[in-house]
Amino acid sequence: MNTNKDLTIEEVFGLAVKNHREGKTDIAQEHYNQVLKIDPNHSQALNNIAIIFTNLKDYQKARDCYEKAIEINPNYADAHYNLGNIFQELGDLQKARDCYEKAIEINPNYENAHKNLGILLKQKRLLSKIEQTKKSEVKTTISYFKKNHKKLHKSDSRLTSDPFILNRKVEAELISQLYKINTKKLNDVNPNIVPCYGNGRNSDYSLFENNFSTIKTVEKDLINIMKEAVKSDIFIQESFFNIFQNGGGIISHNHISNFDIVHGLLNKKFSLSYYLDIGDQNCSEPGTLKLQDPDEEILPTEGMIVIFPASRKHSATYGGKKDRVMIGINFYSLI
Repeated sequence: MNTNKDLTIEEVFGLAVKNHREGKTDIAQEHYNQVLKIDPNHSQALNNIAIIFTNLKDYQKARDCYEKAIEINPNYADAHYNLGNIFQELGDLQKARDCYEKAIEINPNYENAHKNLGILLKQKRLLSKIEQTKKSEVKTTISYFKKNHKKLHKSDSRLTSDPFILNRKVEAELISQLYKINTKKLNDVNPNIVPCYGNGRNSDYSLFENNFSTIKTVEKDLINIMKEAVKSDIFIQESFFNIFQNGGGIISHNHISNFDIVHGLLNKKFSLSYYLDIGDQNCSEPGTLKLQDPDEEILPTEGMIVIFPASRKHSATYGGKKDRVMIGINFYSLI
């Protein structure tokens, strides 16, 4: 890296931040290292280079940098928050919680810390429910056997078919209620969090916390459908909706997180897509759901519900002239 010895340390730091924002992480990392060579206690450089390590999944280096930044500046809310993200990725939910709560103590309006703390508390409830279910699994098995008069196979705790497809009539007022809920433009969401792109809108991941009567009815019906699909009580982790417009879509992805891997939940997690309005399919990209492993294409119809393992990659591209509206759910079977 060519450096200008006349630049101050903060000017070099500014160059690092600029390159970091532009996605030139290699150059940014060199500038951060230059800053830290001059001042090993530059807490912002430590925090920012740790973000690069985090994105590279070098969690140990990232953790070391965040912890050093906090040691230098105990009131560095961003470093506490980012360290919490590391612990959450590694599955240490208690340490992650402590970090998020510290970030909120320093900055009570820290929106992302509140959001991630909410996700974490939901994950803890999930693990607690799974543990409770394990303890009563014998009773559940006996009850199911008596009720269904057949032998319960291990596979019965998973999808009865992959994908599991059925239809539910869409209420006329449901879509109008969704349009009253706050959403973000797809181009404004973080692609590392929401893999959508192009024209359209995306809700947050707490759709079923809304109190619209029709949404509550849909939630109740979908819960029963999910239970039937996996032959188990279920736990909803995320509920949301997408509105795709001409040129909108979602890249190939799955819904497995490091949390699922660490806690052995790969075979317990599933995804649901409920198509409320299929939009305009008279085009080259009608919004086909493309599943992988194995490859399979499903052209949605109004009211179609598709449930598949969350580990299964999928994508969709839409080019119609009318809005395409769907509800998505990520959930876990408890057995």
